[in-house]
Amino acid sequence: MAKEVRRGDALAALAAWQRHVLAPLVACHRIRHAPARHDFGSRYTGDDLPAEVQETLRQLSFVRDLDDLAGKLPTGERLLRQLLAELD
Repeated sequence: MAKEVRRGDALAALAAWQRHVLAPLVACHRIRHAPARHDFGSRYTGDDLPAEVQETLRQLSFVRDLDDLAGKLPTGERLLRQLLAELD
């Protein structure tokens, strides 16, 4: 998705961000905090995930533009790598 950001392709960058970072982050947090609903996606995250996790996901989910996405990309990828390592 960094490639799409560099190219200025906002729609492709946003789609890749959602598919390859946000959705896996939600899924991994669900596996950790609400395994019975691991496949619910972003539904009921307010009930299933800790407030701190919800806030982080909210901050990462709402992007203003390509510059904002480029700034959030390292954090999102780092958090996903950490979470995957913890679940391994």
